[in-house]
Amino acid sequence: MSRKQAIRNVKIILGYRTVIRHWKGEQPDPAAFVDALPDLTPRTFLSAFYVRYARQQGAERWGDKSPTYTEHMDLIA
Repeated sequence: MSRKQAIRNVKIILGYRTVIRHWKGEQPDPAAFVDALPDLTPRTFLSAFYVRYARQQGAERWGDKSPTYTEHMDLIA
């Protein structure tokens, strides 16, 4: 994905009420978050986002049980 698409994706994710409701502390700056990624693959993007979210919650690992992701496993992998 492009840098512009990645920044847009961060903004979209942070726009969901369920994410905002559970987010602790200041939200990440979308551009700074994207610029800190080693690459812009969907796998790296999602992992970095959820690792940051999990750490806020005091979790060592993260997992996502969203059924819509099962339609895109090849892309995520």
